[in-house]
Amino acid sequence: MTQESKLSEIQSIIKKDFEEQRVILSFDEFIELVREDPVKHTRNAPRYLRDVFDYFGKEKVGDRLGKPIYRFKLFDEISDDRGIQLVGQEETQTEFYEILNHFAGEGLSNKMILLHGPNGSSKSTMLSTLMKGLEVYSKTPEGASYTFSWIFPLEKQLSGGMGLGRHEKAHRYGSSGESFAGLSEEMIAAKLHCEFHDHPLLLLPSEYRRKLLTEFFKAKGLVPPSPAENILMSEGTLSPKSRAIFGELLTSYQGDLKKLLRHIQVERLFFSERDNRGAVTVEPQMYVDAQARQLTVDRNLSEFPPVLRSLNLFEVNGALAQANRGIIEYQDLLKRPIDAFRYLLSACEEGRVSVGGLVSFLDVVWLGSTNDLELDEFKEFPDFTSFKARMELIRAPYLLNVSQEQKIYDQRIQRIANGKPVAPHTTWVAALWAVLTRLKKPNPNRYSPELGYVMSNLSPFEKAMVYDRGELPSNLSTEERNHLKANLDQIRVEYSEVPYYEGRIGASPREIISALYDAANNPEHPSLTPLAVLKSLQNLVSKMDQYPFLKQEPQGMYHDHKKFINTVREEYIEILDNEVRTALGLVDSVQYVELIEKYVNHVRHSIKNEKIRNPITGQYQDPDQKFIKEFEKMVAVKDPDHFRQSILSTIASWVLDHKKEQEEKGAAEEFAGVDYGRVFPELVKNLEEFYFSQQKELMKRLGKALMIFGSEEEDDGSDEHKRLLTAIENLGKQFNYDQNSAVEAIGFLLKTKYA
Repeated sequence: MTQESKLSEIQSIIKKDFEEQRVILSFDEFIELVREDPVKHTRNAPRYLRDVFDYFGKEKVGDRLGKPIYRFKLFDEISDDRGIQLVGQEETQTEFYEILNHFAGEGLSNKMILLHGPNGSSKSTMLSTLMKGLEVYSKTPEGASYTFSWIFPLEKQLSGGMGLGRHEKAHRYGSSGESFAGLSEEMIAAKLHCEFHDHPLLLLPSEYRRKLLTEFFKAKGLVPPSPAENILMSEGTLSPKSRAIFGELLTSYQGDLKKLLRHIQVERLFFSERDNRGAVTVEPQMYVDAQARQLTVDRNLSEFPPVLRSLNLFEVNGALAQANRGIIEYQDLLKRPIDAFRYLLSACEEGRVSVGGLVSFLDVVWLGSTNDLELDEFKEFPDFTSFKARMELIRAPYLLNVSQEQKIYDQRIQRIANGKPVAPHTTWVAALWAVLTRLKKPNPNRYSPELGYVMSNLSPFEKAMVYDRGELPSNLSTEERNHLKANLDQIRVEYSEVPYYEGRIGASPREIISALYDAANNPEHPSLTPLAVLKSLQNLVSKMDQYPFLKQEPQGMYHDHKKFINTVREEYIEILDNEVRTALGLVDSVQYVELIEKYVNHVRHSIKNEKIRNPITGQYQDPDQKFIKEFEKMVAVKDPDHFRQSILSTIASWVLDHKKEQEEKGAAEEFAGVDYGRVFPELVKNLEEFYFSQQKELMKRLGKALMIFGSEEEDDGSDEHKRLLTAIENLGKQFNYDQNSAVEAIGFLLKTKYA
């Protein structure tokens, strides 16, 4: 294919897309679109933004005190300008959507949605993603939205009074009848865009507009919205410039609206944050967000039709005009002087603003962000009550879920590493420490006596695992575990109604990202590894004067940020221990699960005095009492009878909780499909400790081989050397370690656990 043919193909595709998107229409053609789908083409800004959420879909991710919590897929499919996606914040998303629903019912966005939280809690990421989602949706058939421009043909091409007569051959240029909407560029003397992106239906007087829409809705078998449900369509007016042009043209045409509407070119409205079109971010500043300027001063008067040359046309410029029909975000709102945004009180509530004496109707979703410290100061302001009545406050806290927190760093880690290999668990180590710094000590007095005792002994790491995986402490009795599990919601909301809520104070993602950069630049580590991160965190906690959260006094096991580094290190050692021994062929976690399942099966049949089927021979035989006792010895059982009953009760409880799931799988047997590894993590751990206590000598010999690995003393013929090479190779194959990080991991494990 030649270059010329390629270009022709591209041009054909663009032209086809342009035509399919119905980018340019006459007013009559637009009215036909409204007739076909009056719901779609009469949406105001909050309804449109709600439809953006709905377009991408949602999934239920849980409940909180009986209230469903959703994750909107918009935040999984759309990234901000940096390619970063919003992680977590499902409750914030749900609350935001509910407020949009309320605005849609009210008929306008009459309050500002103000996201507040600690610094770096993804407020800006959420709002930036919303703008990107708005932009993507506006390009879809479902998101079609329209505005208009004024078109004035060249006077020499016209006949009739005041340069506004009917073109002799208008059908050649107009897209419909006498419309000038489709005139080619050389036929146009002047084109005036509507800076407010006014809805084309606002060109119809309000009472006729309402009658027309009522007819359209009824023709589709729909109930017409009441005036209060869609204030844009019932009370909305044109922006000042368009009002002036409309009035002058209507007078010139002696009330002939049809002739006036020939000058309307209806245009598809594509939202764009980059172009400040319906998606605008206002940074902290000292000046106002809109200003009026006289249009005819800096334009060639000869471009305008004679009838308009005597008009003093004013155009409103600035963020408010650019954002109309979409969303406007006031970034760090409370960093602005209060007098600089006092006008928002009336603008939000009344849906209009006065600029230079020109009153403009506004159809916009007002958004803002601020940090909690500034909000606290704002609450002390005498007029705060007045402001609060016109704001919807939504909290955006730091994440308390380690897996979610890890995703924040996973998105950035390759950029941070800048070419260095990244070892497994690097971001997990950072995420775990970050979450531990944010957790608050449970208050036992807020719970029942039984649960209060459990909560008083719950360590920060155990609480983090409860939040992250629903993993309950292994040292609890079955009754305590069940009681804790039944009250997870109560634990999660313990600090939700207090000013210093859980997730307000602690290490921010920005600080952790800075620590990751420091770790990546550490020349002692050829790869970016968890050990490098732990060193970087050790350096961070020494700078108490730079990080306010480090100044917290420890409360028992909580807020002890230096000690948390040791906690993370110990957990990392346990992970390494499992991986290294797996790489050596000394462990297979699947075997432990199979052992537990076999034990449960034999115990269950033993208690019931039933025979058990031998899976090899197919014959039925008595449960293996010798195996039962050996298993109980391996996991250090002190009271076999109590232990056996406790095991069966725990499984029965699990089966009951997963009854629906089991039925869907068609599980025939009572205990079929039980996830023994997850139900009994403490047994898996005990089995690991039993088996690997017998392998310490081997690990010590491996350590000696590692000490001389790569040196002149290296004995490449020894069994230990061969095992070491196998371990390094398998760590790469099975767990994605590079050689440097594998050697570092093995050395660290042997030094800390097997020295």
